[in-house]
Amino acid sequence: TDWVWVFGDGKCATEPNTTHSCTPGTYTVSLIIRDQNGCQADVVKPNFITSHPDLTPVIQSASKRFSCTSPYQVALTAHLPAGSPADLQFLWNFGDGNTSTERNPLHTYQQNGTFSVSLTVTDPATNCTFSTQVADMFQVQDPTPTFTVSQTTGCAPTTIQFNSQGFEGATEIFWDFGDGTQLAGVANDALLFSPSHAYQAEGEFTPLVRVIYGENSCEKEFAFPTPISIRDVGTIDILPTETSACQLPFTTQFQSTVMDAANWNWNFGDGTTSTEATPTHTYTTAGNYTVSVSIETADGC
Repeated sequence: TDWVWVFGDGKCATEPNTTHSCTPGTYTVSLIIRDQNGCQADVVKPNFITSHPDLTPVIQSASKRFSCTSPYQVALTAHLPAGSPADLQFLWNFGDGNTSTERNPLHTYQQNGTFSVSLTVTDPATNCTFSTQVADMFQVQDPTPTFTVSQTTGCAPTTIQFNSQGFEGATEIFWDFGDGTQLAGVANDALLFSPSHAYQAEGEFTPLVRVIYGENSCEKEFAFPTPISIRDVGTIDILPTETSACQLPFTTQFQSTVMDAANWNWNFGDGTTSTEATPTHTYTTAGNYTVSVSIETADGC
């Protein structure tokens, strides 16, 4: 048995069951069947197939594909084939759970992430739908690096421990400890995530960290909100009222040069001590004595 399909567009097929692609238009389809005895039958279906134009859109955007800040607003455009109907319906999916039915929408991404965008166009006259998607069209990366410190006050020299937060995905890290000392390097160095720094001098210091993230080189900076206050009591002098005598007993009074001291521990060199601020001491045995004092200020230095 022979089959002859005539599709109305100048093309034919000889399979019993066949598929055919045609350009937009309306076509009359015919089928002719002839068996081995020469018997023939045919059927004609006028205007049987209507092929509508392909209206698959192209998604375009003048916005950058990545952003280092959020929220991030993007502008999208549906580019359609020439001659497309004016009453097409649009359904955008922005990949973050939000949609729009505008032809050329604006959309704001509120959170970090990588987002694929899809668009479906419907022709209400034919009920045909055409869809397209751009995978990973937009990337929003707005990290927030912060850090904590082991203490915000201390006595020189004092070592402060820094502990980072929000450094995931970092490629470069730059620390500035506020006293002219810096530390920088690539993020695969574990030391850069939790460095320690010894402050050697008195002063108030504001440490900060600058972090660069990912292939898009998003750069973020965080300055510690509270200055680190370092106190240096300096050199302690002992000031006795008298330092020598020709006869015993010999009495003298001591004071130190640290004006805001809170605690004292005097050693008079003869086996006796005192915790007074300005102690008076009497020596009863002749000799040379080394006097020392340990002082603690109100802030613990």
